[in-house]
Amino acid sequence: MSFRDPSGDTCSTASKPEGQHNSGPTGDYPVSGIVNRVKVPDINERRAVVNDPSIDTVMLSIESARKLVDIHRETANTYFREDQTVITTTTVHDDTLKELGWLDELDIVRRFGPDYHIPTEYSVYQSPMSPEVQENAISDCMDGTEWFDKRLENHSTAVLVQAKGWLPWHFELCRPTMERLGTDFLVFYATGYKARVEELKRDLEALISVLHPSGILIIGKQSTRFLSQAPPEIVAAAGGRWRRKSGLEENRHNSKRHKNWKVNVEQDLGSGQAILNSYNSTKVKENG
Repeated sequence: MSFRDPSGDTCSTASKPEGQHNSGPTGDYPVSGIVNRVKVPDINERRAVVNDPSIDTVMLSIESARKLVDIHRETANTYFREDQTVITTTTVHDDTLKELGWLDELDIVRRFGPDYHIPTEYSVYQSPMSPEVQENAISDCMDGTEWFDKRLENHSTAVLVQAKGWLPWHFELCRPTMERLGTDFLVFYATGYKARVEELKRDLEALISVLHPSGILIIGKQSTRFLSQAPPEIVAAAGGRWRRKSGLEENRHNSKRHKNWKVNVEQDLGSGQAILNSYNSTKVKENG
């Protein structure tokens, strides 16, 4: 077990009503379409998010959620529109993660009350991480995901499983958690790839060939150039590109511009070429 793994559960009760969480833009997947990553607190951004009807799903970091509940006394229901789907995520800077124990994370989620949460992130790197350390990090993430799922069982917040790593054997480590939680929908964090698009596509092919998800929420890639070539399993894309496309970066958010951009991007989601090849899950040290 990781140092972040708690010995008990002493978190407070959720402030958000149980049994009331929004579905995604479609009924086929928990989340689909464009997901707007938001910065909080930000007056101009909040105004744009709340007043623009084309913004229906938002994502914020666990640290942002902590600030909202601890400092501003806000919850997902009070800070965002009631009809918006709210996702919190632990895919944040490593320094923030080091200070965040599972119990603290659970307490924030229960008090903030998002619709979905991506829990217990553990970073996995190529170098200088050995395969053994990579395996431990992925196992810790999966253990934490199951721990959260159990403790949010009667709560309005549902857990999303994050596929960790890049090699087939990395993804095999995620399979038991998928099966135990009864889900074939996954999250994949792609921000770190930056311009390494071909590498990202290869790693997604490995993920899909091993785990066969029905849908994937990708974090950090919203360009039509990438999504038009991405596998059809990519049904949701989270990121901050919307600020530039809508004019918010110049403090001139335009709902029509945002809607047109969103419709254009969402046409590419789920429309790429299917993956036909399969991968062997044997452990190897090289990057897949």
